Amino acid sequence: MRAKGKKLLLALLLMCGIMAAFAGCTPEDQTNENEPVTYKITYVLNGGEGDALGAFEEGIGLSSLPVPTKAGNTFAGWYTTSDFSGEAVTSIAADAVSDVTLYAKWTPNIRLRSWKRVKFLRSLP
Repeated sequence: MRAKGKKLLLALLLMCGIMAAFAGCTPEDQTNENEPVTYKITYVLNGGEGDALGAFEEGIGLSSLPVPTKAGNTFAGWYTTSDFSGEAVTSIAADAVSDVTLYAKWTPNIRLRSWKRVKFLRSLP
């Protein structure tokens, strides 16, 4: 009976040890309801200068986006596609629930190099 009691005690201690080891474990995707969920914004600058990464919080979004710069060009907006199809994106909605990648569109600045060209262009009908 004494050996049986030791085995039972050993089994209980083993079970308690296993339970204690897993007591602090939580699934990786479990979030604290009090902490805001943050999503990543990747800015593809296409040769421009500015921050390449940003973030926004679920339920808040972003009311405005950064304006990058590029020598000899004018920033023409952020787009969700690399071919700049669709409408330009000016903000991130509060109901957005995923990471976002935005592509910078640029328009080259046109500069006239001499007054002769200006005179010529003005003389055209």
